[in-house]
Amino acid sequence: MAVATASSCCAATSPHRLQNNVSPLHWPESRVNVIFPGGRHINLLDLGFWQQHQRSLGVIAIVIGLGAWGMEFAGTVYICPYCRVQRTVILLLGVIMVLPIAGHWVVRYVASVIGFLGAVVAVNQNFMGWVKISKGEFVFAEQLYIDPFLLSSGSLFIIIGQLWLILGKRSAARH
Repeated sequence: MAVATASSCCAATSPHRLQNNVSPLHWPESRVNVIFPGGRHINLLDLGFWQQHQRSLGVIAIVIGLGAWGMEFAGTVYICPYCRVQRTVILLLGVIMVLPIAGHWVVRYVASVIGFLGAVVAVNQNFMGWVKISKGEFVFAEQLYIDPFLLSSGSLFIIIGQLWLILGKRSAARH
């Protein structure tokens, strides 16, 4: 598997343009294409790609949620009400993502309520880290993989991504 890259050489006529008159603010598709043996390629920034794989991503979210709960039950992470809400929301949104009726307006409404709850909790937990940074008291956890600042950031990205897939307008390829 190889990743294709675009040339970043600027055209001689303008220092503010890339080759082929592409603005530097435009991200060329070739920078995010993953090329597989046999010539098949995917564009990782194409929302349609992620929508086509929504059920697979839902299964991954279920595994993440169950794995996080399993870690708590095994005693490998500390008990945290913020984390419990976030892992449960990721799990529930994952279940919604694999449902065949995930596009129904009632399911989408329930998903938005659950997702916004999880996002608000993640933002609140993350903001507590920013407060510590402002006071000069912030220190990462000794075991970085259980740091609440980093975990709440990751949860926020996952939850918002799940909501985008559930609530987003479907591409033509999906129908």
